[in-house]
Amino acid sequence: MKVLVVDDEQMGIDGLCDALEEVLGKDAQIDTSLDAPKALEMVREQKESGAPYDVVFQDIEMPKMNGLELAVGIKKASPDTNLVMVTAYQEYALDAWKLHVSDYLLKPAMADDVRNALENLRKPVQTSEEDAKKRVRAICFGSFEVFVDDKPLQFHRGRSKELLAYLVDRRGAVCTMGELLGILFEDDNSNSRKSWLRTLVQDLKHTMEEAGVGDVLIKGWNCLSVDCEKIDCDYYKLLEGNPMAMNDYRGEYMSQYSWAEMTLLRD
Repeated sequence: MKVLVVDDEQMGIDGLCDALEEVLGKDAQIDTSLDAPKALEMVREQKESGAPYDVVFQDIEMPKMNGLELAVGIKKASPDTNLVMVTAYQEYALDAWKLHVSDYLLKPAMADDVRNALENLRKPVQTSEEDAKKRVRAICFGSFEVFVDDKPLQFHRGRSKELLAYLVDRRGAVCTMGELLGILFEDDNSNSRKSWLRTLVQDLKHTMEEAGVGDVLIKGWNCLSVDCEKIDCDYYKLLEGNPMAMNDYRGEYMSQYSWAEMTLLRD
């Protein structure tokens, strides 16, 4: 995430940078400016370079150019950049909301305030360029949901969705048909269940192909898996130690599937 912090007082910048680093980790790019006109020029330069700021955290009471004027300039120069006001004054709140800012924080802004602001941005931010290239996004925290190009993937059968959920859970490991039978049908190896599983595999394959992401599934002889490199997944990020994913996790994982409880115990 690429962030700009603007405040005419170094103490204000230092405090907000500490909170941002606690939430985002050391890998986030956090630039700072003590001068509002200079900050606006930085926003323009980054937009022109093709790598605009994701979020600008800015004070309001500043010399040369106040925060409301700066916000108007930023919205014109870089419309996709989120704005978060951070000020000691409550009276500017209405004017700020009229500019469609993402949040209005009162000083001193703590890590929890910053985290809440980042989780509720008007324009959600991809965590990396690599994630931005991934068309499939899997949400595992809470109920399992899948999106392709930020649109919900429509499954023809509920069990097809569960099949994909289990493949995502296995993180690219090859799953045999016997294993999938055991998960989906509780070890019922009857011919009817085997036939139904084959139908589900074909249905999932067609669903993914219709959405233009058929290459996410890897079909082998009597086995199936997913290409994890093509999936943006909160669970995968959690295992990698991503701070935002760690903050998003609330103890619920694929809550609609009983077998998912084993993952919580395992990890």
